[in-house]
Amino acid sequence: MATLHIKRKAKYNSGARNFKLMLDGKPIGDIGNGVAKDFDISAGQHTLVAKIDWTGSMPYTFTVGEHETKELQVATYSFDTNLYLALIVLLVAHLICKTMFHFDYLIIPIGILGLIFTYMITFGRNRFLEIWEK
Repeated sequence: MATLHIKRKAKYNSGARNFKLMLDGKPIGDIGNGVAKDFDISAGQHTLVAKIDWTGSMPYTFTVGEHETKELQVATYSFDTNLYLALIVLLVAHLICKTMFHFDYLIIPIGILGLIFTYMITFGRNRFLEIWEK
């Protein structure tokens, strides 16, 4: 018997929700924000997918030997924190510029960030979560 050790990176994006874990197309459990869990699995090649609502991860294929432990991490997409920070800064700058200087052109970068968020929950929905080897 082999062991699969999965750690979910602590992030505020989707932090209150559990990710559902599927190994070889079958559910093996869920994992909370900042939590690490061990799963007993058979030796050989496996494919892991993480899901949350209609979004998820790309399939991650790995091989684990008998009496071996495979350590993986899962989290939301890597640049989400920077996007949220940029959106907040741009919104504040837009409000200041619009009310004080009657400058209304910061809405364009805000719209671009909005399009990136929209992409991540629609066409890029299978890249919303990431799985990698620790």
